[in-house]
Amino acid sequence: MAFINVNEMEKREKDIREQEPVKATYSINNNGDKFLFQIDTYGSANRANPDKVSQSISFDADNIRALFTLLSRENNSLFEYKTLDEQEQQKNVKLDILSTDISPLILYGPPGTGKTYQMQHEYIDRFSKDDCFVTTFHQSFSYEEFVEGLKPVLATEQGVSNQSSDVKYTIEKGVFYQACERTAVIAGFVSLAECVKASVDDKKQKMSEAINAKKVVLLCIDEINRANVSAVFGDLISLIEPSKRIGAKNEMIVQLPYSKEAFAVPANLMIVGTMNTTDRSIQLLDSALRRRFRFEELLPDYSSIKNETAKNILKAINARIRCLLDKDHQIGHSYFIDVESDLNIFNALKNCVIPLLEEYFYNDAQKIRQVLNEKDNSDNNFYVKDEEAEVASRNIESDFDDEKEFYQLNPKLSEVSDVDSAKTFISHISE
Repeated sequence: MAFINVNEMEKREKDIREQEPVKATYSINNNGDKFLFQIDTYGSANRANPDKVSQSISFDADNIRALFTLLSRENNSLFEYKTLDEQEQQKNVKLDILSTDISPLILYGPPGTGKTYQMQHEYIDRFSKDDCFVTTFHQSFSYEEFVEGLKPVLATEQGVSNQSSDVKYTIEKGVFYQACERTAVIAGFVSLAECVKASVDDKKQKMSEAINAKKVVLLCIDEINRANVSAVFGDLISLIEPSKRIGAKNEMIVQLPYSKEAFAVPANLMIVGTMNTTDRSIQLLDSALRRRFRFEELLPDYSSIKNETAKNILKAINARIRCLLDKDHQIGHSYFIDVESDLNIFNALKNCVIPLLEEYFYNDAQKIRQVLNEKDNSDNNFYVKDEEAEVASRNIESDFDDEKEFYQLNPKLSEVSDVDSAKTFISHISE
């Protein structure tokens, strides 16, 4: 056992760096009032003993803090930091999101606010592949795909290749059932069926132990509001409530319509969904879904935009959108995170923001011009007068307002290819 202060450690580090590179891994344990710093070094080829050598160095609390500063210096490649193995790191990271509440959650907000990004990096990346199930809802997504359903199987006649015979139907489990099955298994049951049939005390004990040990399975549903939620969940919508899960006080068990199996949702299943508020406002969302999920709103995060011009433009645009529409139709920050020049900003506006605005305002160019702060008929606007449409309106016998003005996207937008030209199109937006 050697006792050493940090100044001496720095000297020895310098001496070592003058030799061929060495690699070291370390682990730290609290030994009473001292920290035991275990170093396993792998010597370079020109050293007397290139084999692995272990040393133990003891530090007091002040020195251990200084040591961490030393080891975390920029470009410090002497040590390869491995205080915990990969599995333990994943377990500890998982504690962050499981330490408070694992009841169903929906991340909601306007497009481009990082809902899917947060689901990916804050949730999916923190679970192993076996313990994470991901799906995306869409208009034709059904109960049969989500829970279970009959799937046609084309049988072939024996001895005759590539010749079809009868079509048979099998019951295929959906992603929700698969997630529940996996959840029951990591809680200590052989299968979900065994879990449902177990005694009340056994279920309570194993579910409690699983949650305390952070043995949790994640089910992620992207774009959860794009499907008919009532039809997809069916009568299982009640089962996702924490109070009705397996082992809970008001545990609820139902019979599935195709397999006739008894089914319930394990307590250690975590459900996270995302919802784009421009598709359907949260106020219009199915009331059964709203009662059973927690909601976390994600709004534009201007601090994530490094370019000040882009930040000011987005702030101005969103303020006008909130005035003309509502906060649910704002433009997210993700479209401008990586912009570095005025040309990048121009392209983001032309390719990403303008199409969204045309959808929001149903191609009402005058409203879009207000959002973009286009007060004159300059050639450097995104929208310019449509002279041909104005002439046509005068020749058509209809109820056209005589003062109605017609606008179209500026044909010159496709010609912008340099920073100076781009600047003329965006300079007025944040005024």
